[in-house]
Amino acid sequence: MNDFPEAKLYLIFSEDTLKEQVVSFIEQNLPLRDSVKLIGSINHKEICNYYNSADYFVLGSHYEGSGFSLVEAISCGVIPIVTDIPAFRMITNRGAIGVLWKCGDTDSFYNNAKEIIQKPIVIESKKALDFFSDNLSYTAIGKKAKAFYESMMRHQ
Repeated sequence: MNDFPEAKLYLIFSEDTLKEQVVSFIEQNLPLRDSVKLIGSINHKEICNYYNSADYFVLGSHYEGSGFSLVEAISCGVIPIVTDIPAFRMITNRGAIGVLWKCGDTDSFYNNAKEIIQKPIVIESKKALDFFSDNLSYTAIGKKAKAFYESMMRHQ
């Protein structure tokens, strides 16, 4: 918080098993009281409002099956700050967009987040949008699937 005192963190979550501990931690840390907002569960239709107002998308998962929320955030030009797990490695092209940090390692999170936050946001956001358009959009996936299918048909 000392490095970026104007930063705001909005926590959207569907399970509240750790909510009491998080609230207690925030209440015990004066700088966090005004900077961290617990949103909780929201209707999925509302998520684009958060993505479109965010600069960075932070996710500390230890495993993910699809990483769909990360893809949604990237589609809005939000810069990922996510854990270095296989799904996120693939979605971010091994951290070519945003940064990857080691699961459970607060120093790794801090150092990587600070690194990406200090880069020009307009450039990093455009990289995210371009990567989404070229690799993760329905159009890009469709083109790749079509090319793969056509190559398989040629080799039969």
